[in-house]
Amino acid sequence: MCVAAEAFGFVVLSFMVVLVTGMVFAETIIYMSTDMRSCYITVPTGAFVQFTASGLFLKAGSSPSWMRPWFPSISVIRWMMQGNYISGYKGGNEIGNYILNTNYSVYNDVAEIFGWGGKTKWYCLGMVVINFILFRYASLLANGYKAFLHKGTGGGTHSEQAAGAALE
Repeated sequence: MCVAAEAFGFVVLSFMVVLVTGMVFAETIIYMSTDMRSCYITVPTGAFVQFTASGLFLKAGSSPSWMRPWFPSISVIRWMMQGNYISGYKGGNEIGNYILNTNYSVYNDVAEIFGWGGKTKWYCLGMVVINFILFRYASLLANGYKAFLHKGTGGGTHSEQAAGAALE
């Protein structure tokens, strides 16, 4: 298989997984929110936290020492970027090596800047899937808790109450 086709296939696969993970992340926040106004505030805040944890504009080394080990791992954006970078550029022919006749590697330097060394693209995709599972589990817990709170309290919309009355 062509290296470019494999890299493109991985990009498409990772974007599909990240898209579904992002929807579940937003669903989790919506289930945990008490009203729509808090959803409009919380979903962008959650997205900002994901972007902040990715390490693009705030390096993990600049966060407090108790956050350094786990903070970058919660970012779906970080894992997607790292996996796509590894898929697209690892083992590629770098033009600088031919021109300068050196062993300098742009790939290794960029990976070192962002702290992306020592992982494979499949490990990164696996971390996105793990985040998906955690978000889905939290979503199910939040939805179950909301259903428990509304059980027998007459909660719900007017049409839901009317449908329940019609069944009785």
